[in-house]
Amino acid sequence: MIFDNYLHDLSRIGFSITRISQITYQILKIPKIFEQRDILTLIKEILEELDKEVFIPSIDSQSKRLLAYLACKSSVKSGGPLTEEQMKMIMKKIKNIPRGVTCPNGRPVYIEMSLRELDKLFKRTHH
Repeated sequence: MIFDNYLHDLSRIGFSITRISQITYQILKIPKIFEQRDILTLIKEILEELDKEVFIPSIDSQSKRLLAYLACKSSVKSGGPLTEEQMKMIMKKIKNIPRGVTCPNGRPVYIEMSLRELDKLFKRTHH
């Protein structure tokens, strides 16, 4: 069963799952960042993502893929609610990120644009 192949990897990132019978598992602990998520759907997505590759060269690359997937799932999404404090924290941290850095999916972490470029997007002109 696919699930058995990845129990160790899931435990390394904070899940605690035990096998109760041939087809039944019990989720005892989940990473704090996923407390508000649909855990069954999340675990199913994680397993599908890990099972995409037939050959995985090492446990380290497998763990890296799993962590990249989890980072993306727990990230702030477009339009997602943020408090003012969270926004300030993100802006403070983003100053330390080098230009050209992307998320695991290849999307830029941030982009820079001039005030003129921003105004152009909103069809504003300065006189």
